[in-house]
Amino acid sequence: MTLRRRHCLAPAALGMVLALSGCGSTITGEAVAVSSTAQRAIPGELADLLLGPGDFSAPYEAVVLPPTAMKDAGSDLDIVDGAEVDPPECGDKPGNQPTPGAIIVGTASDAAKKPISTITIGLTRTTRSTETLAARRDRLDRCPDVTVTTKDGVTVKLRNEVTPAPPIDADDTLAVKQTATSGSAEKPFVQELSTLSAQVGDVVVEAVFVTYTGAKPDMAALDQLFTDQVTKIRAAE
Repeated sequence: MTLRRRHCLAPAALGMVLALSGCGSTITGEAVAVSSTAQRAIPGELADLLLGPGDFSAPYEAVVLPPTAMKDAGSDLDIVDGAEVDPPECGDKPGNQPTPGAIIVGTASDAAKKPISTITIGLTRTTRSTETLAARRDRLDRCPDVTVTTKDGVTVKLRNEVTPAPPIDADDTLAVKQTATSGSAEKPFVQELSTLSAQVGDVVVEAVFVTYTGAKPDMAALDQLFTDQVTKIRAAE
């Protein structure tokens, strides 16, 4: 998820990094190498492997974003280099940030056309410096509560909860529920996120549900899109 506006998180959050724009300090740590399984190359362009707008059912209206949006949106599971993080060891490691990949966002709106929730599907390819899902799981387990501050002084409190991942034909999986709170104590801005991640060869699939209204996560739609995306990657092997 990306802190693109001063006091809220962008709707196009990818399931996955609290990517904070305009931050200047450095997070310490060493990158973790991917497993040999992750180096198995899946043929095809990520844009061709990504689900399309027609794969999203009502009430979600989906649009494919440009590949550069991966870097802007990031993933809501990690915290990119550049933020002030407390505890500092809970930040993402340099070199782990998303590279241009493929991303599609489905938005559900209310009667006034105001967005109330999104489901984002993103694909990236791993490199030798990319953090594995297993390493990410361990880091999130060790960091249930994290405070992130931008250079502009915006503070976001992040609560992480690793949950059982749904059974799926993948090399590794990860499921996380998160709550991101910013703003004042009198008028906090809260986002709730549910993220499903899977690795198939050198491709990482991340599916993220974000609600801005406190509504119950639409896990049925999230699970279905996640399953469809992983199945499509598997079919490409």
